[in-house]
Amino acid sequence: MKSILIMISALGGGGAERIAVRLANYLSEKYTVYILPYSKCDNPYPVSKNVRILDYARYDLRNKKKPPQQFLRDSISAIYIFFRLSWFRIKNKPDVTLSLLLVPNSFNIFAPGKTRKILSERNNPKLKNKLKYQISKLVYRFGDTIVFQSQEVRSQFPESVQKKGVIIPNPVEVDEQACDTPRHKIVTAGRLEKQKNHELLIRAFIRFYQTHPEYELDIYGDGKLRDDLQKIIDEHGMFSQIHLIPNTQNIHKEIQDAEFYILCSNYEGLPNSLLEAMMMGIPCISTLYPGVQEILEHKKSAYLVPVCDIQALSEAMAEMADQEDLRRKIAENSRQTAMNYLPEIVMPLWEKVLMGGVDDHA
Repeated sequence: MKSILIMISALGGGGAERIAVRLANYLSEKYTVYILPYSKCDNPYPVSKNVRILDYARYDLRNKKKPPQQFLRDSISAIYIFFRLSWFRIKNKPDVTLSLLLVPNSFNIFAPGKTRKILSERNNPKLKNKLKYQISKLVYRFGDTIVFQSQEVRSQFPESVQKKGVIIPNPVEVDEQACDTPRHKIVTAGRLEKQKNHELLIRAFIRFYQTHPEYELDIYGDGKLRDDLQKIIDEHGMFSQIHLIPNTQNIHKEIQDAEFYILCSNYEGLPNSLLEAMMMGIPCISTLYPGVQEILEHKKSAYLVPVCDIQALSEAMAEMADQEDLRRKIAENSRQTAMNYLPEIVMPLWEKVLMGGVDDHA
């Protein structure tokens, strides 16, 4: 039986980690599958008993605001994980190693041990972090195959990397469907970080609320900007109308009664939460981040607005709130669009790549 090693940053919290766990569960029905997280944290995602977790990590290395005294400890921990990965690959000889995100991708490339090396880019590195983007361009040259989520992101890399690239979207599945009679509630979900631009959503909602005082806004997620966002809410006296809600495993049940969903990101790889809302049948508004036109069409599968445009977003919210026919049209079309991302369609694509069944990288 062929063996697959999947390396991720941690077993919890992010979209890349969730995809890795779903993929591991799917593959473990046919193959020997290992997951190696290089950072320690609680795991909110159910892992199949067939998946073997390599519990080498001892600390959470993802915290971006570390006091100086932790730097040495974290560096030693990262080196320790690197050598454990190396020893595992030399000893167990996995047929393929899949990694997701830059640090695991780098470990995958530079750790010894004969194995096919498949790297996966989960975001838009050119917009996210210029230094990491330059490192990615170097590291990805050495991968056997590079998995991207969109043509937009693949096109930002050198031709030598693009030739190795395949485009595979995330699998999307939902536990609930939208209510027939939604409340006057607007929702979003995502990390409380600059990329997701929740400040834009809050300020646009404050404008929208002046003419639509019956509405509420629920923002689901955790992150370092929680206090800053709450301060904006409190300064405008909107603490009864705008709610910052921690991550929940029952997110689909929590948002099923929403009238519409909004994604305000400055950039994305592939917007998992938006696609999940679309699959549920919730009409959506999205920013026109680079690459979004590959999956969405304005006023057909979603209402699209320019990035960082408060006025345009508040006007879009008003139009969606006032036009039930528009919401119904977008909900019906978006559900059909999202069906292209069902696991039974996407997972075989991953399996084909991992097993070396891709002949070209178009």
